[in-house]
Amino acid sequence: MRGAPGSPSECRSLARLMKAAAVRPQLAPVAAAQISSLQSAIARRVASSYVDDAAPVTFRLIVNPLVTWMWIGGLIALSGAAIAIWPARGPRRRPAIATDLEALKEAKYREIRDAELDHAAGKLSDEDFALLDAELRSEAVEILERGTANGNGHRPAKVTHS
Repeated sequence: MRGAPGSPSECRSLARLMKAAAVRPQLAPVAAAQISSLQSAIARRVASSYVDDAAPVTFRLIVNPLVTWMWIGGLIALSGAAIAIWPARGPRRRPAIATDLEALKEAKYREIRDAELDHAAGKLSDEDFALLDAELRSEAVEILERGTANGNGHRPAKVTHS
């Protein structure tokens, strides 16, 4: 064993004692006691160096305003996501179509509106529109008649077009 440069002389004497204890085992307790006293002396020396010296640590704080804006943007995005997934309080604005009959009725109304828009845009002649409109409206009336079994026996009046 060798002591590093600047090591106390106690370390050198301990090294000699440990070599002797390797040859003569009865010196081992003496070497252990000397190791213990040397450890406590070194601990006191290190502790006193921290007390005696000026501030051994320097803290550097770097403030970058753009990073702050990134954090703010992230918080805004998270709050927007939380609002978007939050469940609605009241009923939905547009109720879902409950039955197949309702779906058929909505589809037929859509076909009638599309035919009216095509006629207004000039895509259908007056004769073609009259035939298509009469056919679509009669189909719509059939769908309405199928769906009028509402319990009171009331059936809507027949709609006729001329």
